[in-house]
Amino acid sequence: MKTSKVVVWGICVAGILANHAAAQRFSLVPVSADGSHSIAGNTITLDTAGQRVFFEVRASDWDPDLDGVPVLKLWQTRIDASGYTSGTAGTLGPAIVPCTTPESFPNAECVAAFGTGATCLDIPDVGVVCTPGFIDFSRADYIFASTADIFGVDLSLPDYRYGSTVLGPPVADDGTEKYAGTLVLDVPVDAIGRFTINLILADSEMRDANTVLIPGLSVFGARVVIPCFANEDCDDGNACTTDICDSRRNTCSNNNNFPSTQCCDPSSGITVTISDGNACTDDVCDASTGQVSHDPSAAGSTCGNQAGTECDDPDSCDGAGNCQPNPVAAGTDCGDLSSSDCDRSDICDGAGNCDPNHEPDNLACPDDGNFCTDDKCSNGVCGHPARQAGTFCGDTSTTQCDNPDSCDGAGICLVNHVTNGVPCNDTLFCNEDEACLDGVCAGGSPLDCDDGLACTTDTCVETE
Repeated sequence: MKTSKVVVWGICVAGILANHAAAQRFSLVPVSADGSHSIAGNTITLDTAGQRVFFEVRASDWDPDLDGVPVLKLWQTRIDASGYTSGTAGTLGPAIVPCTTPESFPNAECVAAFGTGATCLDIPDVGVVCTPGFIDFSRADYIFASTADIFGVDLSLPDYRYGSTVLGPPVADDGTEKYAGTLVLDVPVDAIGRFTINLILADSEMRDANTVLIPGLSVFGARVVIPCFANEDCDDGNACTTDICDSRRNTCSNNNNFPSTQCCDPSSGITVTISDGNACTDDVCDASTGQVSHDPSAAGSTCGNQAGTECDDPDSCDGAGNCQPNPVAAGTDCGDLSSSDCDRSDICDGAGNCDPNHEPDNLACPDDGNFCTDDKCSNGVCGHPARQAGTFCGDTSTTQCDNPDSCDGAGICLVNHVTNGVPCNDTLFCNEDEACLDGVCAGGSPLDCDDGLACTTDTCVETE
């Protein structure tokens, strides 16, 4: 029994496909066209555009060593329709053949147009047409020809999806490539170049008898080539490109003939500079018209100086096309956050600068214990400059042999003794001829108290 589901997808699958080393494989293979052509491997070369091309989806190698394990229970793969526009010019597309009896199977008019398996269907956004993607389950090389299955082709998206699952026993790999579906594309008369049509690996899989993913899948696409013979064949109608035909490779190139800094009008080839030099406008080239717009960039977009500091955030656009600085608010802490007797934490000045926050110069700061230095702040540091020479310090008393101590002008307190040897009086009666010595009145000789009498002892006695 064969059951077909063309639009409603009828295969329950799950899991994520991993891209392993090649073993099992799906291939998209060109098989024919309705005009003059040649086929080499997976490439079909059309002598002229405007043809209908037939492709087959084929599957193989789910059991590469052919030991009977694994067997195949279900499969699916998907066409990558983005390749329909991969040539130099023109867009390939599913072949469109109107029909009159939708949902009929078999359908003679569609079989006549595309082959066995094609049917008439009302496809959304397309109309009642013969299905350009179908499976001919009657073929002897059909992948599940030996067992009952449910098969289907999902035509609801441009990326057609093919698949089937067995109702009977899973199928062993016999080492030959198996047919899995047909794709019919129309090549428009303006098409030229190489069109590569791939299968989507992420949407392709084979599963074994226990519905476990068989690892190691590879997919291989097909190529449609419409050759060029002269540069004129490659004319893309764009005055901004240089059209070159590589007849040896049957490819066209249409490279821009203007620098990337310019925007080119494809109708005239006239160019204008894209950038207006303003970092806060979005310079956009409309390649279809050659017109450039300079709309203001979104507020907050980067511009100008992006270095950034503690007191200056990176410049940004204001949303009106202007680049503005972003200084941090005045008074915000920055730089050296330590504090001392003469210095507080550094702060931002509101103009992007980090300023020191010193106490006023000459403000008193802790005493260093030296009377011959001043203790005052200078440029954020507690300094101790020397006081003026002659400033009184230390012992300020005055005696016959000692004047008050004074500073030397270099921060040192000096004694100020009277010169040694200067006569002085120590107020003692019993000595005489005293002299200053190291600031003290000292020395002198005993007073001579001899009365000239031999019968007396002459002694000087100090009295109060």
